This record gives sequence, C-alpha cells and structure tokens, in this order.
Amino acid sequence: MPLYSHSRLSSFENCPRQFAFRYIEKPEIDKKETIEAFLGSRVHETLEKLYQDVEMERTPKWDDVLEDYERRWDREWSDRVTIVRGEYTPEDYRNVGRRCLKEYFVRYFPFREGKIIGLEYRILVDLAEGREDGYKLQGYIDRLVDLGNGEYEIHDYKTSRNVPEQDKLDDDRQLALYQIGVQVKYPDARKVHLIWHYVRQDKEVRSYRTREQLEALRAETITLIDTILEQTKRNDFPPHETMLCDWCEFHDLCPAKRHLVITRGLSAEEFSADQGVALADKYIAAKERRDSADVELEQVRQMVLQFAEQQDVTTLRGHDRKLKITTTMRERLPSSQQDPDALARLETAVRASGKWDQVSKLADKKLREALQTDVFDPVTRNHIDSLLIRTPEPQVRVSRLSPRETDDD
Repeated sequence: MPLYSHSRLSSFENCPRQFAFRYIEKPEIDKKETIEAFLGSRVHETLEKLYQDVEMERTPKWDDVLEDYERRWDREWSDRVTIVRGEYTPEDYRNVGRRCLKEYFVRYFPFREGKIIGLEYRILVDLAEGREDGYKLQGYIDRLVDLGNGEYEIHDYKTSRNVPEQDKLDDDRQLALYQIGVQVKYPDARKVHLIWHYVRQDKEVRSYRTREQLEALRAETITLIDTILEQTKRNDFPPHETMLCDWCEFHDLCPAKRHLVITRGLSAEEFSADQGVALADKYIAAKERRDSADVELEQVRQMVLQFAEQQDVTTLRGHDRKLKITTTMRERLPSSQQDPDALARLETAVRASGKWDQVSKLADKKLREALQTDVFDPVTRNHIDSLLIRTPEPQVRVSRLSPRETDDD
C-alpha cells in the first residue's frame, strides 16, 4: 500500500484525473513551477534558515534574513517559472516575499517561543494501527515546538492570497493529521496547538482538536483512502474542472483540456477545418435553436392555458390536430420554510409508524410510493395523506382529431 500525504489526498479530492497523472501514470512532461509555488518555497526556506540560527543560539538580524531570501530567489529563478496572472511581474511577487518576511520578523522577534523540536520535521501517521496493511501517511511540519508541560505547537507557513474562515481551519485535515502523529511520538503531548501563519496578511490563526475530532478524522481519512483504492482498481479517474485548472501541469494530456490546447496554436483556417471545432459549433447552434424553441413553446403554452380558462374550454382545435388541456394534482411534502409545523407533524407520524427508514427519511418519491402500497396501516396512511400539499398542475398535450371532429358538414 502506498505511503499517502495530505497533498496526495487533496490532489484526488480536487481532481481524480490529476491524481492519476501525478501519482500513478507519471507521464514525462515539461514540468514548470508556478510563481505562487516558487514564492512559497523561497519564503519557507528563508524562515527555516532563520529558525536554524535560533537553534544555534544566534539572534537573527533582518539584513541577514533579507540577504538570504534574495540569494535564494536569484539562485533558483529560471524561465521555467510561470505566471498565470499576467498583469503581475516577477518583481511584484518578489516584493510580496520581502514584505511577508519583514512583517513576520517584526512580529515574532526575537523568536524564543518554546524549544524547537524540528524544522521541516518528518512525521509518520498510522491511521489503522495494528493492521498489517496499515493506512500510513507522512508529512513535514514546518516547525514543531515544545512549550513544556505537555503543550506542543505545530506551525505552518502560508503565502496564499486569502485567509480561510475559522470554521474552515477548524476542519482542516493537514495539521490535525500531524497532531495524531505527534501525540503518538510524544505521549506527554496533552495539548497540541495548530498554528497557521498567513504571512501575506500578517495573520496568525489557531485551532485545536479534541480526541473525538481526531478519531472522526482518522475514520474519514481511511474512507477517503478506500475510495482512492477502489477507483484505482477500476481505473476510474474522471477530470474535475475548477479554477485550480489554470495552475495544473497536465493540460496537454487532460481530456478536459487537450482539445483546447491542440486548437490554441492553429491558424484561423486550420481552426475552422478542425473536426472537433466543426462538431462543437454544429451542436451549439442546434442547442441554441432548441432553447429558443423551448422559450417560445412555454410562452405559447401560457397563452393557451389563459385562453382555455377565459373561454372555459379544455380542448382547442388546430388545422390537423388538437390540444387537450388537463389538470393533475401534484403532491409534495410540506416545506420546512413555508409550513414547518406540518412537516414536523408528518415526520412524527412516519416515525411513530416505525417505517422511517423505508421512506428514505421523507423523500418525496419514496413516501408517495409507500402511500400506494400497504407500508402504512390505513389510519396512518390517511393521516399522512392529509398532510401532503397538493397543487394543480395543468398539462397541454397534442393529439389527433377524430373523423367526426374534422367533419365540417
């Protein structure tokens, strides 16, 4: 069984197709690094060096920190770094890094918060202890600190553009998984602080996990890994398009992007001659005609219903066919917004009957089907039936004229 990581799991959640490319198929591609990833790496490396100096009992100086950052940027920069947001230059991003480090330096100087256990500290998490096929994950903690008295801190540096809401971080998987590993490795860890440093915004955000929350996370992660294993057996890795696609390195291979890439470099003549382009245009044009017809059909339908009501008729004759107007009663459950009391009474009646599971927790279709059979006793069925909301739903159908109806004599 492979060794998983938070990034590996996140890749599957974001896009199964990307996950397969990255971790299973591993095609040879022209790998490029985004400017966001490049910036993040240089900031992380500089902060790691800063705390290495702290471990060596040196008090960091800002000029040294800045010099270290500049040297790393110059050494690692290449034309392979891509900028998706074309309105910004490499220097713009470099300036962001300078500001992030300066604000962090001022905020935490002289960097004496507890004893540093490790930097880029590898942690192993066994989600299914005692099983030979244990579900194992590994990760690297940016900075692990021992505060003493059984309190530890897991620090993570973020250079992302936005700070998530507190409830999002309280559900964050990565650092919570690291906490599981830390508490196994350090049994005295009675309390672990999860700390994110959003250096672009000069924000520190904290979260805590209870034993129950960690156990729930353990179970959820095992289920996610089982899903990955099952889809791997079926080779079932569909693409999932999101805003993150702009930063994906597999556009040339991805089923959702490949034709876009192929046609991007074509001349106008070649573009128009491409079979895929021609088929797409043909389908789009046909759909637009159908959509336009659907709109017109609904407009005329409303006019027919209005005319039939005004004239008190249920049939309209055309030249060669006729329209039949009928009304059926549509049954639906009471709405929790429009009639919460009726919905509560309905739920009480179903639960009291002992048939709750058989109607899929008050699903419309299941409940209506149950009322047509002998699932409920007659009294309960009548009571439930009385609580359903019925609204008239007019139907307009086209049918043939009979010979007698066409006889104009």
